[in-house]
Amino acid sequence: MFAMWVLSLPITWTVASIFQLPYHWVFACVLIEELVKFLLVLPRVKKGFWLKNMTQEKQVFQQHEEHKLSCIKV
Repeated sequence: MFAMWVLSLPITWTVASIFQLPYHWVFACVLIEELVKFLLVLPRVKKGFWLKNMTQEKQVFQQHEEHKLSCIKV
């Protein structure tokens, strides 16, 4: 939301009101917010910070698989 109020809306207003550019340029300026967010998040995604598992689901799944294997061996 910060990018919208700091980047997207002021740039869009300037392009539409002051420069009076056609609507497709105004729409492109609205999309600048998404581009900025993408560029800020891209390094974080490449480093894999968003991949950390915050649950114990993996341990439960492993225990379940071990239990299934032990039942099959019997």
